[in-house]
Amino acid sequence: MVYDITKFMGNHDSETVTEVGRVESFMDEAVIPRERKALASDDVIPMSDIEATWELAKDRTLFAPQMPE
Repeated sequence: MVYDITKFMGNHDSETVTEVGRVESFMDEAVIPRERKALASDDVIPMSDIEATWELAKDRTLFAPQMPE
């Protein structure tokens, strides 16, 4: 993992730590590698890639829209 925040969460309940760990894993697996690739090549990440990442987050029950549609 790029950064393991769960090791600092000793005073939180195990369900919260588990959820944070799931999000952290998703970021490490799907988001950060794609961002690194784009930054290294000065590419803009296409909206289709962003939407695919959103769908993957939804499939893993991690997606929570921030604004109503």
